[in-house]
Amino acid sequence: MNMATSDLIALFSLAVALFALWGTEVSRVLDARTALQKGQDTLRLALDQLAQKIPQCLRSRQHVAAANGQRASAQALQAEVETDLPELQRLRARVGGIPWIPMFRGPAIAADAAVTLHEIEGRVNQLTAKYDAAWAEDEAARERIWAGVLARIPPRGGREA
Repeated sequence: MNMATSDLIALFSLAVALFALWGTEVSRVLDARTALQKGQDTLRLALDQLAQKIPQCLRSRQHVAAANGQRASAQALQAEVETDLPELQRLRARVGGIPWIPMFRGPAIAADAAVTLHEIEGRVNQLTAKYDAAWAEDEAARERIWAGVLARIPPRGGREA
């Protein structure tokens, strides 16, 4: 059986098309893997920053509450911190538990991992916003405290300004 030239060209074209289709699928998986790795790294960094920010916010609130004589706000934040820090550890474990996507697997695994990553990112953003607001509230309280202190200091030289 002698194959005609047109049959060889058709067979070669089919092989090239299959290779291109396979390459497209592989590139999708590679893109998904890269995006997932970048998302994991970004979340790890955000979780580390949040883990540093939470104790700073608590100390700040305790100092402001002591200066204002309002210990209830510090105790309320302390209770929130006691629930948020373990949650932060669970979120960190979930980020670390996202599976590595094998090269020749379909993008369905990547899609599931991306959904998990998105859920974690949403919760991290909520916690970050909560502690940013607490910090801003304490900054405003510190400004009011300093304004009150400065208002009680008499002007230099006994002259009125």
